[in-house]
Amino acid sequence: MFTHKNNNMSHDLLSYKEARIEALLSRIEELELKNEKLTTYIYELCDRDCPEDYKRIVKGDVFEG
Repeated sequence: MFTHKNNNMSHDLLSYKEARIEALLSRIEELELKNEKLTTYIYELCDRDCPEDYKRIVKGDVFEG
């Protein structure tokens, strides 16, 4: 009698969990890309010959963008 209702609840819970996992995986990918970008900025900014214009661009991207 309640089997159909329980199956629907199980399916809904499973769908929610799958959607949540997909969202978290997407967020992880986004953060990994951001981390890679920031690592590149740090590496480039450590160069003594790094132009001031580039430093301003990085500053704008990191702190304002």
